[in-house]
Amino acid sequence: MTGMVLAEILQGIKSQKEAGLVRDHLQKLPYLETTRNIWESAGEISASLRIRRITIPLSDLIIAAIAMAHHCEVFTVDPHFVSGEGTETALCGITGTVTAQGTSLLTMH
Repeated sequence: MTGMVLAEILQGIKSQKEAGLVRDHLQKLPYLETTRNIWESAGEISASLRIRRITIPLSDLIIAAIAMAHHCEVFTVDPHFVSGEGTETALCGITGTVTAQGTSLLTMH
């Protein structure tokens, strides 16, 4: 769990009851801090993509940089992480698999 993902999940909560349940479950997950090196990595990823005329939201760049730094997997439905039906992502050519439901599980190296 990262701060960016936590904020994205919490912004979608619709009731106080749901908020309590979600927070209880999320507190059980390990939390990864965003260090200066991760911010720098996100900037470098963004610069390398912009050279190829690809613009990705900063939130997605931060999530990718954290996952790469900690060798984590990302489970997502975000189209910025998966391009089309293939397994290559817009973010650094990270490999992953796409399910029939459009979700993806990405392994960051």
